[in-house]
Amino acid sequence: MAKKVKPKKKVKKGISIKELVKQAETEIKAETEIKKSKKTKKSKKTEIGLEGSESVKAEISKANKTKIKTKKKKAKAKEEKKVKLNVKPTANPTIKFDTKLNINSNINSNIKSDVKYVTKSIKPITKSVKSITKSVTKSNTRSVTSLHKKPTTNLAKLSNVKKSPKSVLKRPSSKKIVPVSESLRSQLRLPIKVPKKYTKKYTRTLVTSALPYVNNVPHLGTMVCILSADVYSRYLRLKKVKVISVLGTDEYGTTAETRAMEEGVTPRELVDKYFKIHTEIYNWFNCSFDCYGRTTSKENEEVTVDIFKRLDKNGFIVEQEIEQLFCKQCDKFLADRYVEGICPYCGYEEARGDQCERCGHLLNATELKYPRCKVCNDMPEVKKTKHLFIDLPKLQQELQVWFDSKKQNWTPNAVSMTKAWLKEGLKLRAITRDLTWGISVPKKGYENKVFYSWFDAPIGYIGITKENRKDWRSWWHSSDVRLVQFMGKDNIPFHTIMFPAFLIGTRDNYVLLDTISSNEYLNYETGKFSKSRGEGVFGDDAIKTGIPADVWRYYIMAVRPEKTDSEFSWQDFQSKVNNELVANLGNLINRTITFLNRFYNGIVPIGVRDKKLWDRIKKTENNIAKLLNEIKLKDALREVFNVSRVGNQYFQKQEPWKAIKQNKKKADSAMFNLINVVKDLAILIQPYMPETATKINTQLNIKQGCLTDLGKITVKAKHKIGKPAILFNKLDDKQVATFKKKFQGKKKTKMKKDVFPFYLKVGLVKKIDDIPGSDKLYKIEVDTGEKRILVAGLKPYFKKEDILNKKVVVLCNIEKARFNGVWSEGMILAVSYASKIGLIGSEKKPGTELKPAGYKIDRSTISYDFFRVNKMIVVDGQMYFHDDVVEDVIPQLDNGRVV
Repeated sequence: MAKKVKPKKKVKKGISIKELVKQAETEIKAETEIKKSKKTKKSKKTEIGLEGSESVKAEISKANKTKIKTKKKKAKAKEEKKVKLNVKPTANPTIKFDTKLNINSNINSNIKSDVKYVTKSIKPITKSVKSITKSVTKSNTRSVTSLHKKPTTNLAKLSNVKKSPKSVLKRPSSKKIVPVSESLRSQLRLPIKVPKKYTKKYTRTLVTSALPYVNNVPHLGTMVCILSADVYSRYLRLKKVKVISVLGTDEYGTTAETRAMEEGVTPRELVDKYFKIHTEIYNWFNCSFDCYGRTTSKENEEVTVDIFKRLDKNGFIVEQEIEQLFCKQCDKFLADRYVEGICPYCGYEEARGDQCERCGHLLNATELKYPRCKVCNDMPEVKKTKHLFIDLPKLQQELQVWFDSKKQNWTPNAVSMTKAWLKEGLKLRAITRDLTWGISVPKKGYENKVFYSWFDAPIGYIGITKENRKDWRSWWHSSDVRLVQFMGKDNIPFHTIMFPAFLIGTRDNYVLLDTISSNEYLNYETGKFSKSRGEGVFGDDAIKTGIPADVWRYYIMAVRPEKTDSEFSWQDFQSKVNNELVANLGNLINRTITFLNRFYNGIVPIGVRDKKLWDRIKKTENNIAKLLNEIKLKDALREVFNVSRVGNQYFQKQEPWKAIKQNKKKADSAMFNLINVVKDLAILIQPYMPETATKINTQLNIKQGCLTDLGKITVKAKHKIGKPAILFNKLDDKQVATFKKKFQGKKKTKMKKDVFPFYLKVGLVKKIDDIPGSDKLYKIEVDTGEKRILVAGLKPYFKKEDILNKKVVVLCNIEKARFNGVWSEGMILAVSYASKIGLIGSEKKPGTELKPAGYKIDRSTISYDFFRVNKMIVVDGQMYFHDDVVEDVIPQLDNGRVV
């Protein structure tokens, strides 16, 4: 037996990964030299230890392999008190080593300390000299992580090793053990270590749906995640699980504030108006939420402030100075949604301060070209201001460990998006804004700022629970509660990164997200549902159709965009209603109950359970339960209709209408089984169509069953059922055509080629008056060939004598609007640039029409929104519509935008 090569030097505690790598390389080279010196062709094994030795530990055995493995190795292990691994060489070894290693580039600085801890736990890895030699000679371009390419069979038992070998690195006892991230564990081929707090057993479930904004009527796309949460909650109740479901409205932020300005009301008036509309629509859709509320409640403010203070106390809130756009005219810093300008990437002229709708680029408002304030159209300037940020980088490692323990319960889009954020590295995120509509920041120096709506909105789930239940703490601070959340894919980062970070940072033992079901988008016909453009079927539209809410619930779940975007189509809607609801489900229930009433006087006959039928149904029902547990709601619904389809096939095969005359026992058994199939269907469709389930139970004259009743004969012989009633009605082609035309959405006016959509005329200002109660508006009488009364916000910029008897350009075909009790019959055009306002004039006589050369004027009425989207631009003393000059106009400013 060859003598063992003793290690030249023991590894010191705290040795770095680079030093370990160098030692490994030295051993490999020495090992190669030994191999070359051997002339024998027989396989000779060498044991290589990574415990800290700089020389190769080689042991060449010519004895029997079994004796070496079982006797000699065990004896050596006991004698030297070292743990050795015995990995058999692969048939086609591909392990290669990199002589220019850069481990630190692949390992986050936050987990370098973990590397030392992991290294001391890894048992020495053995490979045959033959395998290693081939690997070294072929290439040296592979990472050192390939050392761990093949995990050892005893790796899982590392936690049970009481004493480590002397040469194994030891973690200093003074250091706190930090869980190792999955990314590092995957490199070192270690099992994921999950903290006990993430592996608890659950007895209760919290279900939430993303809180919709209350700046418009909710559309069918909005209803996808809301109905999904309701279906799942109802399913859990059928399972007898303790569950509360939470829904509410997101009411703070710029979306509400800007819509309030458009409607001429206060933000509070706006959210009160739309909260009522949302509530009516959700009630009509038969949503059964246990806790329903608003983010503007005092309860949500209390919880938000408490969470912020805890984050601040624990060192997760930092202050930073940033550059932000400031509007002198409005005398305030502008939130991103208050800024519009030209996209620096695609040139889109209506890009928002946070994102370009055309090319999709995320933007900072300061990146926009020619930015302008959406409120006054003035050009803002860049100023420095201070904001509070949440320190997400400091929380990243804890988020990573939590994510690794929960991602198996998430939809693929949630996993991929969250993984991408974590891989890129989390950044500081502002949680304050320069607004008045929001929750005030309880910190000195920030009295004039409010919390960003994305900060207080997810906290709203807790606030709404508190708003509705005194025992809210037992639901949000208990280890036995599982949190399941439903949302659209655009809300994923706020629920998988931001919200968990807030809760983890409080150190207050909050319940964290366990399962997330994030759907893709539901589009309308050939486009997207849009609140701002009014495209698609909205909740109030659905009510106006007269089609029952359950039919809409069924269709939305039948086309639920679980993996890819799906589309609402009127033709598909008609097809599913007629073929599935009417011809399948409704047909089986109606014919079964009608037959029993007609031939059995509504009395269930004595029959024999058909094992073959029920085996088939029970198999499908078990699959439905599995799919519902996995929150595959669309697939589960499809299986429900398969049960109904089996029932119809059974009805046709048994032919009870014939058997009642020829073989009554056969007919009795057929109806005895079918009535119980109908009972099962009433249970299975209850989460999806609760009102329909109630109607079926009424016809069966039974109470609503639960999941444990499935597959059982609970409707016994001699039971008296009720009378049949039609559950669903067909949709004919005429109805569908009418609905499609009536509820196709409020499309933008399409531009016609070579047609100028603005009816511009030269006007002479004849009279100017103040409007009582307004410090911005003038009431102006203008002669445009006819007398027009206009309301213009020119008071802060011009004195009356500056405008009186001046020629101006008037937009005559804009819709009438009422301001402070005065109706305006047009709009005086002005240009803004760098906090300056200049009127648009002309030397032509009053009443002259103005347009680009070669265009025809379209005098039809336009909306203010249409005017905003299709504005004219003033550049170098010319006013342009697209790329064409509008003739005979004289702007008082050379550059800017028409107001």
